[in-house]
This record gives sequence, C-alpha cells and structure tokens, in this order.
Amino acid sequence: EDNADIEHQLDYITVPVLAKLYVTNGWSLEAGPQVGFVVNEQIGDGDNDIDFYEDDRKELDMSLGLGTSFKFNNFFLYGRYNAGLTNIYDVEGADAKNSVIQAGIGLLF
Repeated sequence: EDNADIEHQLDYITVPVLAKLYVTNGWSLEAGPQVGFVVNEQIGDGDNDIDFYEDDRKELDMSLGLGTSFKFNNFFLYGRYNAGLTNIYDVEGADAKNSVIQAGIGLLF
C-alpha cells in the first residue's frame, strides 16, 4: 500500500452578517449568513508542497452561522458554529465543505 497523508490548509477572512435575538438581559442567540475570502493556502504531505486542485478551488465560501453570546459587565463570551454551504472545489465528484467551531471573549468599551 502506498498511502499518503495530505494536509490542506485554507485561511479565510470572513464577514458575518448576523441577526441577534436577546433572550435575557445578557444572553443572546445569533444566526445569519457569512462569506469567507481565501487569503492563504498550503497543501502538502508534511515534507513537500503539492499542487492539488489549486486552480479548481473557489475563492469565496458561503456559510450559515449559528451561535450564542453572554454579556457581563464590559465583557462578552461567544460561541458559534458555521456550516459551509459552498462546495469549495469545482471538481466533479468532490464534496468538500467547510465546518467551523468558533469561541471567543471580548471587551466592550
């Protein structure tokens, strides 16, 4: 058997457009579309870079974000799941969609 592990890393800048529903004074639910723009790509087997469908990769990625946030004093915590809607390759038979879990903390000022 001649198997190879190939890692494909895509870095995006994303722009979410989320509606926020306040459930209580400090807790909210969020949902909405998000568009991602590819800014960096690396494909390799650990030792070498590989050209792998690079010309067939889409530059834009559409996704749907669902999340929640908690605000207390001047801080907030959030968690979000983004489900990819776009097949990121324009190749017959390929079904590759992004799936992202995000968490963060912020300061309100």
